[in-house]
Amino acid sequence: MFALVKSISADRGKSLAVVERTGRQGEMTPLHVHPEDELVHVAEGALTLFVNDEAVSLEAGDVFVAPRALPHTLVVESPEVRYLSATVARSAARYEDFLRAVAVPAEASSMSWEESGDASRVAAIGAPNRIDVLGAPGAVTAAPQTVA
Repeated sequence: MFALVKSISADRGKSLAVVERTGRQGEMTPLHVHPEDELVHVAEGALTLFVNDEAVSLEAGDVFVAPRALPHTLVVESPEVRYLSATVARSAARYEDFLRAVAVPAEASSMSWEESGDASRVAAIGAPNRIDVLGAPGAVTAAPQTVA
């Protein structure tokens, strides 16, 4: 579940897109990278952000900025979570579409994420905002180290 909270036009055809999201325990975004910083603010619950080779645990009230150009993903740790995600996007509507596409957990099946077509579908949705999908939900870049 998500809702576009605010989209503010900025210079050079970009917008600040702020999206409120909810998730259930175990849900995870695909490993991805983009050219803009992404702020994550946890309102309720807990999640872990994996940024490059670090794991960052966030609970209600915590804020973290995933730096631009670093691969990242997140996993919901609590039974439910509500958080805000904010970034500068070429198209706030297409950013919202990307978040909608990754908000729905993949159906359990014997097919891989790539074989199911989810990888190419999500990659195509992220392309207008230069979001590159690097791996399926659950993929991380290296063995994470917890950041205090």
